[in-house]
Order: sequence, then structure tokens, then C-alpha cells
Amino acid sequence: MDGPLSLDKIGNVKLRAGDAAGALTAYEESLAIRRDLAKDKSNARAQRDLSISLEKIGDIKLRAGDAAGALAAYEESL
Repeated sequence: MDGPLSLDKIGNVKLRAGDAAGALTAYEESLAIRRDLAKDKSNARAQRDLSISLEKIGDIKLRAGDAAGALAAYEESL
């Protein structure tokens, strides 16, 4: 499924353009799809992709000064 990957790319472009809020929105949309795909615990790729999405969201939240939100995303990523 290319949807989450495309959303991540949109988020990356928005982040580089200085639109952290727009990037976070794209990453969160990607995360929602990846959460659904990761319900299949036997799908290692889906589990890895979910972790990466959570790390991206944690990074954005940390940059925005939301340490608690970043920590929650990083901990869930584990």
C-alpha cells in the first residue's frame, strides 16, 4: 500500500518547507493507516513501518517543545 508512504513524503516536504503542523498532520494520517495494517502482528514490515511513523511524530513533537507527546510516541514506538 503506497498511501502511508506518500503521506510520509508529503510530511517530509512540508517539514523541509517549515510547515511542521502540516507535516504532523500528514504523518498522523500515515500513522492511522499503519496502525490498521499493524493489527496483523505476524506482518513484520507493518510493525516496523508503524514504529517509524511513531518516531517521525515523536521528532515533530519534540521540535515543537512537546516533550511529553514526543516521549509517548517514542515509547509506543518501542
